Amino acid sequence: MREHGLVHGSRRGKAGWTWGQIATVTVKSSETDNALTARLGTGYRCVLGLADGRLVRFDGLTDQHGELGLVVLNRCPDATRLTGDEWQRKAGGWLLAGTATCLAAIGAMVLYITGHPDTEREVTDADGISVHQVVPGISDTGIALLAVGMVVCAIAAVTLVALFVRGRMRH
Repeated sequence: MREHGLVHGSRRGKAGWTWGQIATVTVKSSETDNALTARLGTGYRCVLGLADGRLVRFDGLTDQHGELGLVVLNRCPDATRLTGDEWQRKAGGWLLAGTATCLAAIGAMVLYITGHPDTEREVTDADGISVHQVVPGISDTGIALLAVGMVVCAIAAVTLVALFVRGRMRH
């Protein structure tokens, strides 16, 4: 961190950005910080969107990450503040399309099961003896697999609707 911007150096080279180049700031921090999140650095994440479209990220593994995030927020008052959940708002139509696809798949599975019932038929052999046969429409394994598929599609549909509603409620 310098007076006029940020500087980053590593084995791959060095780069620098002025405060004016930062267009968006996304800060996400976890309310519950435990030993694992501290060790992996997942308790804090800051993404800086630059005016040219590039992204600069730093997380909980960065030295003094909290102070660095506050300095960026203070030095870039004109930068748009993002929450990190904007993808849910942008993907709202796709979430609903996925829900509709899951519901259509459930409907197709139900129609397939009802369209293939067990049938009964009379078969006459060469000696003229009539035998009553029950021909299964779908095996028990097939019905079990379709039932599992319907449960998976139902869970996916509920999840997609929840993500859609969550994205709308936050904005």
